[in-house]
Formats: sequence, C-alpha cells, structure tokens
Amino acid sequence: MGFWQLMIRKDDFIIKTMNSIVTLKNRLSFGKQKVLLRMKKQYKNSTNVNQVYIILNGPSLKKQDLSVLQGQDIMFVNRGFKHELYHLLQPKFHVFVDAKLKTGEWPITWLDEILTMVPDITFIMPVDWYHLEMLKPYKEKGVKFLWMSLDTPFKCIGVSGYCFEASMFCGYKKICFTGFDANGLAYELINHQSHFYGVNEENNIKTSKNYVIDLYMHSRHLRELQKLAEASKQKGIEIINLTEGGLLDMFTRNKLEESVKKRI
Repeated sequence: MGFWQLMIRKDDFIIKTMNSIVTLKNRLSFGKQKVLLRMKKQYKNSTNVNQVYIILNGPSLKKQDLSVLQGQDIMFVNRGFKHELYHLLQPKFHVFVDAKLKTGEWPITWLDEILTMVPDITFIMPVDWYHLEMLKPYKEKGVKFLWMSLDTPFKCIGVSGYCFEASMFCGYKKICFTGFDANGLAYELINHQSHFYGVNEENNIKTSKNYVIDLYMHSRHLRELQKLAEASKQKGIEIINLTEGGLLDMFTRNKLEESVKKRI
C-alpha cells in the first residue's frame, strides 16, 4: 500500500468514527427520533414507482433536453428551481441541506417561488431544522416535508449524497441522475460558470484558505461516491449516471433519452 492510499484509509477511519459519534448523538435525541419515526411511517418504501431522476445543477444541464422527463418522479436541489423547465417538469421533491438556507444566506423566499410553480412538492430537509421559526409558517400551511437525519456530516457527500439516501429511503430501486459534473470547483477556481445558471455569488469572496478545505473535501467527495457505488450494488439498487461528461466513472453511464425510452 502506497503512502497516499494509506492516508485515504486513515481518513476513512477518522471520518467513520466521527460519523458514528454523530449517529449515536442523534439516536439519543428523543425529539429527533419522534419526527424520524413519523417520517418512516409516512415515506419509508412509500413509492409505487421503481425509478427516480435526480437533477443536479452542473453546467452540462444546458446540453440536455429535460422535457423528456415530464411525468417522471423527479428530484431537484438548491437553485435548481431556476431551470426554465422546472414548472413544466413538476418535480416531486426538492432538497435543501446546505446551512446557507438556515442562516439566511439563501433567502427562505426560495420556498415560496418553488411552491408557486409546484404547490404539491415535498421538501427534503435535515431533521435538525424541524423547529426553525422560519419554517413554521410553511408547516402551518400544510407544506409537505420529508425530514432526514444527517448522520454522516463528515462524509462530504453534499446535497447529491442526501438525494441518493432519500431516494433509497423512499424505496426507489433505480436512481438516475444528471447535471452531476463533479468539476464545479475547478470551474470556480478559474472563474468560469460552475452551474447551469451561472455561479454562486456567495463563493466570490473565498480565499486560498477556503480552497484548501474545499479541495480536500472534493477529494473525500469522490472517495465517498466510490464507496456509495459499491454499497448500492450490494443492496440491489441501480444508480445510473446520465450526465453529459463529468468525472463520475464509478457509476454506470447512459444517455438521458435512452433511459426514458427504456421506461416506455
């Protein structure tokens, strides 16, 4: 085993230990477990559809015609509602797990914009946010939420990872994703558009100190996706990469149009 392989294994162990501590802490929280039990009864294996499409926000989305997904079970994330076909596609889920929504760096009014286009959507969010005052008006209006336990915050899997976890939780056996270029950080470093809608303005103030952490986390991100690909196969869950280009060779690739044709 080489030096860098040893470093990867060392970090695997540290991260697994830290996540185990977080998992134990969450399981000892009666309030969280009460909410999660309700989510389990409501959403666990709740789908009667075999396949879901996860739409991430990479610039490659501009090369694809997402209209072919109309009528499918679809999951968007973060600023994905800015896509011109969002209203047409009527996604079933929208995922927010980034603390920027909690802190107000991302406006809570994004939820209103989404609900205007898709009133029946289900928001997927961390159970830690369940009691946030900013979300109380939405819960009182009957907006649907799937609260997830983020037991693996040190895996660096980001919003995409929680999309995969939520999809498996709901019972989907075939998970297709697109717009996951996994090279957005590289584009950001050279001041190119890192997402289909352009850039995340809040990242313009980053310094080299921020990028030291970002680059390390990106390395861990790829490592965890490799492990996810292996684990999903063992569980009999198929994960298909429909992205045009990008880095993710650990998942089986297919064309978006071909994936939809196979369903018909």
